[in-house]
Amino acid sequence: MPVFDKFPTQTIRLILPNAITGSAILAGYISILETFHGEYVIAAGFIIIACILDMLDGGVARIMKASTEFGEQFDSLADMVNYGVAPALMFYFLYFQEWGFIGAVLSFLPVCCAGIRLARFNVAADPDIPTKYFVGLPTTIAALVLAGFVIFVNQYPYDATLQAAFLTIMTAFLMVSNIHYEKGNILSIRYILK
Repeated sequence: MPVFDKFPTQTIRLILPNAITGSAILAGYISILETFHGEYVIAAGFIIIACILDMLDGGVARIMKASTEFGEQFDSLADMVNYGVAPALMFYFLYFQEWGFIGAVLSFLPVCCAGIRLARFNVAADPDIPTKYFVGLPTTIAALVLAGFVIFVNQYPYDATLQAAFLTIMTAFLMVSNIHYEKGNILSIRYILK
C-alpha cells in the first residue's frame, strides 16, 4: 500500500506551506546560532534565506488554496523570530555589546517594533477588504536592510557602529510608522523599476 494513500490530499496541501514556514524558522534559528558563534555574515545570510522561504510559503498556500488561520498565525510567529529576534541579536553582538544597557535597549528596538508591526497587521488583516498598501515598513524588508548592511560593511575594515545604530533606529521607526508602502512583490525587479 503506497504511503500517500494513508494521507488525504487535503492534509498534504495544508502541510506543505507550513513545512516551508517551519523551514524559515529553522533558518532564523541557525542565524541566531551563527551570531552566538561570531559568524555574522553567515547569520545575515540565513536571515536572507528566511526571507526567501517566507515569500514562498504564502505563495504556495495561495496556489494550493491552502491558506488557513493557523498558517497565518504560524507565519506571523516565524516573522517575529526571523525579522525581530535574529537581526536584533546579530546587531547586539556585532555592534552594541560594548554599549552596555544602552546597547541592549538599542538592539531591542527591532524586536519590539517588529512585534508591534506584526500585531497591528494581524489585527487589521481582513481578507474581505483588499488593500493596496502596507502600513509601516514590512518586517521582512527591515530585516533584509539590516542583514544587507552586515554583509556590505563586512567587506570594509572600519567601525560601523554609529551607522548601525542609526539604521537600527530608522528601520524600527519605519516599522511602526503610519507610512504607506505599496503592496506587491517588493523584491521583484519589475516592482523596483516602477
